[in-house]
Amino acid sequence: MKRILSLLMSALLLAALQAPAQDDQEAARQTRENVDASVRTDQASQQQVEAWATERAGLQARHRQLEMDLAFLERRLARERTTAAALEAKVTEFERRLVESERLTESLEDTLSVLVERLEHAVATDLPFLPGERSARLAALELELGNPDSSSAEKLRRVLEAYQVEAGYGGTVEVVVSTLNVGGEEVRADVLRLGRLALFWATPDRSRVGLYDPAAGAWTELDSGARRAVLQAMDMAARTRPVEVIGLPLGRIEP
Repeated sequence: MKRILSLLMSALLLAALQAPAQDDQEAARQTRENVDASVRTDQASQQQVEAWATERAGLQARHRQLEMDLAFLERRLARERTTAAALEAKVTEFERRLVESERLTESLEDTLSVLVERLEHAVATDLPFLPGERSARLAALELELGNPDSSSAEKLRRVLEAYQVEAGYGGTVEVVVSTLNVGGEEVRADVLRLGRLALFWATPDRSRVGLYDPAAGAWTELDSGARRAVLQAMDMAARTRPVEVIGLPLGRIEP
């Protein structure tokens, strides 16, 4: 019995001695679990912080890039606005020039009409030489001025050309054959034109000579005293006689 009690007491003592050891192990285990949980929490927090830092760095980089893109676009926009302003200025200038060109064109058309009218009057009141050629030129000018497809520059060129031709007549001498009305009589004669100064005529047999009287607006016959000078002038114009100074009757210049 004593032996049994001894054994029981020993077991109780052993149990008493083992109980604190088991509690310490449980506490140690719990502590390790808590520490592991804290470590895991810290690791998770660190990973989250690192992820946030990475995301923040990416956002900052993107923000800087967007700021650079914005600055580039603003500079480009400024250049485009400058270009647009320059183009608008050019358009305005072109429009002004167009209006001015239209105004000048209208003014030029009026001026050309006046010039042609003056030329027609000058031809009508001039010595009656080359009537067919000169009338055809004036008719062509009238058609040119009325042609909507012809440019103002071309019309001006044609008018100036006509004036140049007419002016050129003043420096030329020629002899042509024509039929004249002399005092109601038709006379076949050689007509000498001295520039735009005078017209003389002589019959083919050289028995009669005369001139065009601008004051009277008619062909007239000269007396025999002027026949020699007129015939000499005709020979010089035909290059059958050396050129020399002679006196010719020019008739009345004014009425």
